[in-house]
Amino acid sequence: MILKKLKEELNQLIVELAKANLNVDDVTGDVVRNKKGGYGDFTSTVAFSLNKELKMKPIDVATKMLGDDRVFNGATIEVIAPGFINIYLEENWKFKILEKMQREDVDNIFKLFNISKVKEQLELNYNFLKDEISYIAYRTNWVLSVFEQEGIYPEVSKIRLAHIKDPFEEALIDQLIDWLELQEEETDEGEMVQLLEKIVEIFHKYHNTLSLRKLDETQRNVVLSLFKIINKMMSCFSL
Repeated sequence: MILKKLKEELNQLIVELAKANLNVDDVTGDVVRNKKGGYGDFTSTVAFSLNKELKMKPIDVATKMLGDDRVFNGATIEVIAPGFINIYLEENWKFKILEKMQREDVDNIFKLFNISKVKEQLELNYNFLKDEISYIAYRTNWVLSVFEQEGIYPEVSKIRLAHIKDPFEEALIDQLIDWLELQEEETDEGEMVQLLEKIVEIFHKYHNTLSLRKLDETQRNVVLSLFKIINKMMSCFSL
């Protein structure tokens, strides 16, 4: 699981810092993805679970835990009152996640059990959404095929944050990562269906603004890369 593995690596970093600088043995990582801008890409509240044991304020626990360094393995970490530890990854981290979504097999990305639950819900209660998903799977595949015939293939690895100009692109990227995170957990299928509805809605708004032949190579690559990932995702639910 792609995002879960990243969280595990960040949790391990937090645990190692706590053990090294606070002299504690029993530490559990609690890193969560932060969706609120300005507070890091991920956040840990570990200082709040250790303050009683150490008889220190959470902010003092967090500050001592980090020591003098603030950059670890490319991640910049800050402490803010009353003791939150915010983790900022390098600016292109989301595209590395998307690259893995593009490259890896479906069963390495999505939990097939969760996919089955969502498909069952679509079949029973969401005929309109089911049709929309089938259309998006068809449309993205057709566009990708046209460009592949011209020798043009999407390369997510070439995307940088500065290339994202369209607010719909930014929204789609965030929603795709939201989806990846949601389905990696044991989540109620109703939540996954609701997120699918949002992705479908944003895709249509995005698609309606596009004039692919007028885009330069960089912007076209962004579009085709998103289409590739969305096609992989929607094809799982195309019934």
